[in-house]
This record gives sequence, C-alpha cells and structure tokens, in this order.
Amino acid sequence: MLTPERLQQLLLNYSEEVKLFFYSYGLAEIVLDKPLDHVAIKGLDRSKYEEFLQIYAPLSERLSIEPVGPRDIAIAELKQPLDGGTLGQVSILEIMEPKPGAIPTTHDLIDHLEILVPNLSPIEQILEHKEIEFKKQKNDNHTAIVVEVNEWGQEVKFTDRSLKDIADTQLKSGAAKLFNQN
Repeated sequence: MLTPERLQQLLLNYSEEVKLFFYSYGLAEIVLDKPLDHVAIKGLDRSKYEEFLQIYAPLSERLSIEPVGPRDIAIAELKQPLDGGTLGQVSILEIMEPKPGAIPTTHDLIDHLEILVPNLSPIEQILEHKEIEFKKQKNDNHTAIVVEVNEWGQEVKFTDRSLKDIADTQLKSGAAKLFNQN
C-alpha cells in the first residue's frame, strides 16, 4: 500500500533513477532546475483507488475527482509537499484509477512524474537528437512528451500546463467535483 511514508521513500528513490537515466544520455539539463509539477500513483483496481482517496484526502488542502472516460482521476493538493530530492518538492499528487481491462504494472510504485516546461519543442528536439524513445500525448487539457524510464513502465512526462491549473479549470467548469470524505 502506498502510505505517505512509502510514497515519500519511493519518490526519493525514483527521482534518483530519473536523474541517472537522463544523466546517462547527457541530458541532465532537461530535468534539473525544471519545476516538478506532480507525482502520479495508480490503484490496482477501483477499491485500491478508493483506499488511496481515503488515505490522501485528510492530508490534502483540496482533493478533486474528474471522470476521464471509463475511469476516475483525482488531484490532491497536499498540505505538506513531498521531497523529490534533486528534482525539488512537489505538492500535487495525481491518483489514478486504472483503465478498465488494463493490467496496471505500477500499482505499488510511482506511475509517473511530470515536469513543467514552457515549451515542449526543445525537449522533443533533444530527445530525437539523442535517439531516445518517447511518445507525445495530447488531450483537451494539455500536451505531454512521455519518456519511459525503466522496465516497470514508470515514466517522466514533460508537460506544458500544470495539473493544479487543470484542476482549477475542471472544478470551475463543473467537470470535476470536490471529494468529500465520509
């Protein structure tokens, strides 16, 4: 179970793995000194996702939930930021329900980190030049460049919009609702 203590330790370990991954390609500059936007975790199934909501809601200033297709995604604004080591602190936690039919491989690990960058083009060009595999994701909320870092499918995503801004917009439009713990 991803208790806050375990999540904190996993984040410190994963941030080092991320740093080493990019250092090994001579690309430390694309992750260091860039704001760490959020860290994402994924429940094994709906019941684990709901357990995560119960754990992290009391530790959050605000926790919102939005249905995204056939699953829910929650955004927690933590009262106390997590320590991301050399990548910096992070106070936004994304809690994802797995897609129906998908077998989550990172259910007891960090799913991904997102790093906020003002312009994705330089990141894309650098990755292409170094021949690092990546994919581009785009939805109504933002665009991201995704790099898989290890054999468990953990990722680093470079995004052009903060998850907090997305949550604010979703709440304002009524697409997301505040989570009320029972």
